[in-house]
Amino acid sequence: MAVDPKALADAVLAVYDVTLRTTQAASPTLEKHGLTFNTAYVLWAIDPADPPPPMGVVAERTRCTPPNLTFLCDQLESGGLILRTTSVTDRRQRIVQLTPAGRLAREAVVESVVKFSPLSALGSDALADLHRILCPVSML
Repeated sequence: MAVDPKALADAVLAVYDVTLRTTQAASPTLEKHGLTFNTAYVLWAIDPADPPPPMGVVAERTRCTPPNLTFLCDQLESGGLILRTTSVTDRRQRIVQLTPAGRLAREAVVESVVKFSPLSALGSDALADLHRILCPVSML
């Protein structure tokens, strides 16, 4: 089945627009916690319910190069939002964990983004379909 180039371009633009509107709506929360969208995304990629992930896992989740992730983690660490430590099971790995302030900032960011996203108007079935289409392999 041939794809209509205009329909595809319109769909890509719509995804971009959702991202921009969501980011813009969440900006006050990001500013309150001294975050950029990229540093907030790193926080989001560290699930406090899971064991602290290695830096390499966070890089994969955020689709970030290791040097760029190091730069972002430097900012988060200097802001007291994360700690980087050596893994007890593999001393070659550095793991990233949220501090109590990092957990609060992450929670506020997730809440703000979810609350203000245009996607919040979608029902459960539509959200599941959208996730299946956009993320055939889970990102986080």
